[in-house]
Amino acid sequence: MSADKRKMSILCFFLLCLFFAFPAHADVIWPALYVVSGASKPIVIIAGLITEILFVKHFTSTGWKTTILVSVIMNLLTAVIGLFIIPYGGLWIEFLFHNTCTFHWSHWLATYLLVTIFNTLIEGLFIKLTLKQELKKTFWWLFAANALSVAYCAAYIAIVPIHL
Repeated sequence: MSADKRKMSILCFFLLCLFFAFPAHADVIWPALYVVSGASKPIVIIAGLITEILFVKHFTSTGWKTTILVSVIMNLLTAVIGLFIIPYGGLWIEFLFHNTCTFHWSHWLATYLLVTIFNTLIEGLFIKLTLKQELKKTFWWLFAANALSVAYCAAYIAIVPIHL
């Protein structure tokens, strides 16, 4: 095997391990890991997609087909990027609130806001690029849609125990 192929194989193996093992094998748990795990549940995904499809349809002048396509793609984008960013953002929150215990309500609230703002910014940028709508016009209704979507995740975590 050539040196380039070996390097690529090692990189792919590392990325694969990072992608699949990060939340599942963490020795230290913080709220953002629960959010990432809860967000991958089908009921949470479906509820969030329906909510965001309805918001995008109401606040844009697109047809249903475009609305559904844009909503699905922007949520896939936030899911893939968020799989890596949200746990690290949650870790940053833990350092920021280091004077309180890990599962203090302030950590949960900060994580909720972090995830909602992150999703809103990514999706707003996607809508700006695809539907040509300015982020300042879409931010607050996207924020409301994402706040509901993240609330579904929070409700799921509160009702159904998640084992990491």
